[in-house]
Amino acid sequence: MRSSPLLFLRRLPLLLTAILVSSASAQPMDEFTREVARYELTMPNLEAYGAALAGLAEWAETKPAEAAALRQRAPKGPTTYPQTLAYIAGEPAIAAQLKAAKLTGRDFVLMPAVVMQAQLAALGEAQGRTFPADRINPKNIATVRANETRVGEIMAKVAADRARTFGR
Repeated sequence: MRSSPLLFLRRLPLLLTAILVSSASAQPMDEFTREVARYELTMPNLEAYGAALAGLAEWAETKPAEAAALRQRAPKGPTTYPQTLAYIAGEPAIAAQLKAAKLTGRDFVLMPAVVMQAQLAALGEAQGRTFPADRINPKNIATVRANETRVGEIMAKVAADRARTFGR
């Protein structure tokens, strides 16, 4: 039985997805990617992350000169995961907000990537796709799916607060 070119073309996106996922699993992960895959998202931590960003935004508005200095000290261009953690640890305003929220610099750095990855994976799963558990934590997908509206609200506010704090 011969397969038609049209059938092959219709199956091509599925084939490409399978190849990308299998080849991605075979490639070694960098430190940041490993940490994103290992991180376990919880709603209390996401709520705390939102509170920390809101606190930073309020701080930036009440102390504009200090906020401008923070923006000047912020790394320009790409940084490594350890460099970003060191920057966060060395910024008193950020460290104070994280301490108040009972979060770490690791939480602060990883949370946006973890949430975005889980949101995209949840969308993909709704379309029948599967993802390797060593690349995307299945618990994170389940958390996002179970709290979709609240996660969206928190991340929308985080984006606004990040812009108020860092001006981007």
